[in-house]
Amino acid sequence: MDTQNTNLSTPFKLLSQAFNLFTSRFSAIAGVVTPMLVVYIISQVLSFYARGGKGSPAIVLSSALFSLVWLIVSIIGFIALVRTVNAIIAGTTVQPESAYREGAKLISSVAVVGLMSAATGILGFFAFIIPGVLLSIYFTFAVPSVILDGKKGFDAILTSVHLVRGRWAKVFGYMLVVGIFGFAVSLAAVFVSEVLFADFALLKAVVATAVSLLVIGPVSSLFQLLFFAELKKTVVPMTDLDRATYKRNIVTAASVGAICFAVVVFLVYKSVAYFLSHPELFFNY
Repeated sequence: MDTQNTNLSTPFKLLSQAFNLFTSRFSAIAGVVTPMLVVYIISQVLSFYARGGKGSPAIVLSSALFSLVWLIVSIIGFIALVRTVNAIIAGTTVQPESAYREGAKLISSVAVVGLMSAATGILGFFAFIIPGVLLSIYFTFAVPSVILDGKKGFDAILTSVHLVRGRWAKVFGYMLVVGIFGFAVSLAAVFVSEVLFADFALLKAVVATAVSLLVIGPVSSLFQLLFFAELKKTVVPMTDLDRATYKRNIVTAASVGAICFAVVVFLVYKSVAYFLSHPELFFNY
């Protein structure tokens, strides 16, 4: 294994550290998350009236525009949250305005890497699922590499692959632990909102999103960045041979996935065409 020191904190210790940092610096986290929550609430209120047929064309248009604004703000806000969380781990402070400005500067880079990771992972899933699962874990630290280390494009993905190489199962286990935590908190929030707001769909959606933004997202980010920092201390620098090997493996998995995807699309197309041309085989008139 290409590591200098394989001693890592247990996932439960990291989760405990993340939760302690979360509770001690909640005000800083809330300051970054609040703008996202406000935009989400506005978009949901407009969407509620638009879907219910209670709104004018102006409300319908406003709902669509605010949905787009929510998407953009959520990406920028995610970057701002990562910057804030990283400052909390380092024992420093970053103002929400500064974090959002950094988020606006990095939105294109993060979007590109996110789309590249998602596309490659999805193609991997079409290659009999297993390559997609493997790639999704290998790409875990691609976006943090962009936000915190200034990596760009494919270089961020290769950095993540290098961090995970040789300990895929360990990284999977760590992310599973924080995933279970998020699921448990989300389930509790759904239960409470069902009890308190059974007849108010809008309030239930707002509560679920508030818990996700104020608790699950920050704690998960703290966990991931604590783990990210530990991994970086244990891995030796990536060589040109490593880089070439990672690229070849990723391209191979994505290519196989693309071929499988094309085959699936072709089979679906032929099946639908056959169904349309032979309806008597499927319906008894």
